[in-house]
Amino acid sequence: MKKILKQIGLSLCSLCLCGLMTNGEEQMKEIVVTATRSDKQLLKVPANITVITERDIRNSGGQTIQDLLRPEVSLVVRDYTAAGKTVNLDIRGFGEVASTNVLVLVDSRRVTQIDLSGTDWSQIPLNRVSRIEVIRGTGSVLYGDNATAGVINIITKEGFGKPRGEIRTLAGSYGMKSFLGELTGGNENFTYSASQRSNQTNGYRKNSYLNTEDGNLRLGLKFSDSLCLDYSLGSHNDKYGLPGYLSETELKTLGPRATTSPDDWADTQDNYHKLQVKNTLPFGTIITDLTMRNRQSHLEWISWAWVDTQYIDSIHVTPRYILESRSIAGLNIPFKFTGGVDVLKDKGYSEANDFIAKKQEWGIYQLSEFTVNKANLSLGYRNDLVKYHFKAPVQDTKTRDKKGVCQIGLSYLYAPLSSFYVNYAQNFRNPVVDEYFSTWTGLNTQLKPQAGNQIEGGLKHTLTKQLYTTLSIFRTDIKDEIFYNKPFGANENYDGKTRRQGWESSLTYKPIETIKTTLNYTTTDSKFRDGLYSGNEIPGTPHHKATTAVSAQLIKGLDFSIQSNYVGKQYLISDVNNLAEPLNAYTTVDTKIIYQGENLSAYVGVNNLFNRQYTEYGVVNATATLRVFYPSPERNYSAGLSIGF
Repeated sequence: MKKILKQIGLSLCSLCLCGLMTNGEEQMKEIVVTATRSDKQLLKVPANITVITERDIRNSGGQTIQDLLRPEVSLVVRDYTAAGKTVNLDIRGFGEVASTNVLVLVDSRRVTQIDLSGTDWSQIPLNRVSRIEVIRGTGSVLYGDNATAGVINIITKEGFGKPRGEIRTLAGSYGMKSFLGELTGGNENFTYSASQRSNQTNGYRKNSYLNTEDGNLRLGLKFSDSLCLDYSLGSHNDKYGLPGYLSETELKTLGPRATTSPDDWADTQDNYHKLQVKNTLPFGTIITDLTMRNRQSHLEWISWAWVDTQYIDSIHVTPRYILESRSIAGLNIPFKFTGGVDVLKDKGYSEANDFIAKKQEWGIYQLSEFTVNKANLSLGYRNDLVKYHFKAPVQDTKTRDKKGVCQIGLSYLYAPLSSFYVNYAQNFRNPVVDEYFSTWTGLNTQLKPQAGNQIEGGLKHTLTKQLYTTLSIFRTDIKDEIFYNKPFGANENYDGKTRRQGWESSLTYKPIETIKTTLNYTTTDSKFRDGLYSGNEIPGTPHHKATTAVSAQLIKGLDFSIQSNYVGKQYLISDVNNLAEPLNAYTTVDTKIIYQGENLSAYVGVNNLFNRQYTEYGVVNATATLRVFYPSPERNYSAGLSIGF
């Protein structure tokens, strides 16, 4: 507790000394698209939302998207290999199962996979990002599967104006080097944005290298005021080492940078195509997205005597209809309707097990929004049907499930730039295909989808044009939660209920245009409510998280940023009985100096400024007698140069 109070005290001192910041008026006028699958003013959405703008990205100290998200309220990032490839991003205390309960989108395209691989964050270059919208809380009605804890939508650059090229180079600790070329431009009728990136790092630990190649293209074509097309494609290739875990004894004798699996490695080839057709009609707008994706991953876990090649092919079609009206039934009540159908077809294959899994999901949803004076009411419903077909050498099995979920939300603007909100929403998550199958126990078709509900209330308050604060209180209850029961070596539905509850607060203040400071604090209580582990804490879920971020323009064109990130103690993954000593709390401080000219920019950054030794991720064995760790990087440096033409 003393460390927590010390961290909060340091954060408050930073606020006082640097002069708090963000322009509340600008923040409240932000338009978001993720929360309602259509344009909506942030102030009117009954949810806790963060919008990270292109300017925020430019001034941040991060090199990757996960670095950018790390300081955000209620988000906890865990990087297993400390190289950016294997990352678990947690919202509101889901711990080990966070990757299957947080839905990640890129331009509204699903990148969360149907297996346990989750989201591959190394495929999304930060330079391609225009903005990021983080929606905390369930989004099951609008997005269906995987959106239990929240939704993150990463929106890429479209390109506009005169043709502009840019070359970026980056170098840093652990042999890190990166090269990127980008070309953007366009006019009212045609836009384009293309990039090619090569990235290499040896990694903090031995055998934690990561080499990636990414190519991306996005084209926009406007035929008329009523018909627009948006086409994008991407190609990703990587190869990376798997350094494995270290026991406490190995940490002391070999050091945190050692590996006990020097020969383990994996690679990935991932390609996608996405076409969006937008038809604006006299009686509404129809937006249809068609996405095709194929992914191949090869694993060589020599230390576990396991070699496998896996394939996933996906076709997703998601049309939606949006209608806005200034009145309904002759009354002066503005009304907005968003409805659509999600058709998701995925097929996975594992060579090692000769195992084929097909998943087909059909979801139909609607969200109706009404505005009465200063109040905004939203009512939503989704009906979802999922079918699985499993083929193994000695088994051919089909299973299906159907779910209906609803949500109701109310926001009230009690001042021009301030509102409070309440919402209730039901959620569900279907098992990913890996959870049905175990090498040791075979196929478990008795596994059920998890289901739950969330209640939340919050405040978005603009104290002045310079000072803005948010506060959210939430509670999420889940039954039949799917988790890996390590003592039994299988994925199961928990026999009782689980609960996550807590509050999130953020304070930002911007006294002048050139200074911005943000203070975030989150407390989360995640527990098994009843059943076998009744009263125990859910592993991998810290009670406390606090962040302070300060950025300032030293002189014109020269900016400075510094941020501290505190994550409290947490039980190690798989310690459902809470028997082992928890993972230690840690605080890291990152800083960056950025020069930005018209055609030239450069930066120098230092991560983990005070060289703290810490671990973001640790696990216990089935009897909680052996603790193992995946150490995180010590102090490291990076520098970058960008030339535009």
